[in-house]
Amino acid sequence: MLDWLHSELQLSAELLLLPRRRLDMRLTESGWQGFVPWVNPIWFGDTQRRRFGWSEALMNDEDLVLHRPGLNLDYRGPESLRGLLVGGVTGHVYADIEPDVQAGRTRREDAISTELSLRKLMLGRVDVVFLSRSGLPWWAQQLPDLLRSVQVAATPRQRFQRFLLLSPHMPARSRELLLEGVAQMHQSSRWRQILARYGLSPL
Repeated sequence: MLDWLHSELQLSAELLLLPRRRLDMRLTESGWQGFVPWVNPIWFGDTQRRRFGWSEALMNDEDLVLHRPGLNLDYRGPESLRGLLVGGVTGHVYADIEPDVQAGRTRREDAISTELSLRKLMLGRVDVVFLSRSGLPWWAQQLPDLLRSVQVAATPRQRFQRFLLLSPHMPARSRELLLEGVAQMHQSSRWRQILARYGLSPL
């Protein structure tokens, strides 16, 4: 999807993959310039969209509930996970299950990355892991045994939209290019093809 930004907007950008804690630190750096793709204001406590700049919504997505085979999980909400061990990622907030985790009704065991969390699920060391639908095809390529080693609950954990988070210090021209590009994206047949490839629906 970042290829689309490069080719369609001719925007030159260096891609850095950062753990959530390092990303949070980067966002607090004085004068930081850049953007964070495929995120949601809720994840950054910016529901009013005043702390950062935000693009229009890019696409619809959803969080899937992956579980170990044989668990017979009929996911209907956080209460479905009570008594189970959820594999999380350090620094990620799972607000929906947090009350049950705090009360000891659901257990949570974090790994330092999504990959390690998925590997733990594949080995049966945790019962459940959350993963976005948009990320599932990519992780299935990185971990070829993934889809043979886990099951996907029929009901997703949640549905949401993805945006671009823009630094308040981003140069005006780069900011304009991004916002204009996102506004035009929904009319792009190539963008719709990319969404279809990942099993996603356009807005």
